[in-house]
Amino acid sequence: MDALSEIRQAVCSGERVEYYTAEKEKTGEIESAEYVCVRESVFRKDSPTGCRVRGESDKHYTLDAVCFCLEHSKLATSGYIRECHRRGIPSISAVDRGALLESLRGEGEWAHDSVPVEVLGAGIATKKDSVITKAIGREQRVLAWKSSKSDFREAARKTKSKIDELLAAYSRGAASPIRDRRPTRTKHEQ
Repeated sequence: MDALSEIRQAVCSGERVEYYTAEKEKTGEIESAEYVCVRESVFRKDSPTGCRVRGESDKHYTLDAVCFCLEHSKLATSGYIRECHRRGIPSISAVDRGALLESLRGEGEWAHDSVPVEVLGAGIATKKDSVITKAIGREQRVLAWKSSKSDFREAARKTKSKIDELLAAYSRGAASPIRDRRPTRTKHEQ
């Protein structure tokens, strides 16, 4: 699958796009990364995407430009372009930016199916880079996601039971259960 499709699926399902240096260390910024890890695929950050530059028949946006655009989607176009130049990242044109962001969020379609397969495959990690792929394997990401998901579910369950308890007390005729609550002292405070 191409990088744009992977990013679209990751964004729509709430997964994160991760960046790794050449030394296999996770980094938070695309400009210091060498690889982009999306779901279970690893791509070089400078690989061309299926996102063709409007008005150019043979030029495609690179993966780092697309990721940076997605990360900074809340910036106004002028601020985004300034930030691209400051960090040395190729910018997505103002004309293409809106359509690309809509496509990545699953709100629209970007016509990128006419790109030759050899262009799309150019950025996929080679066998030489397979060590990177193993180091940032899917199992690690799935385990981290599952643990954060279970923590969230546990917190939501506790909050729901507390709300149910307060509503039950209120329906039994107690004054507002929220106003009547006084902080309790812990064993250490007494």
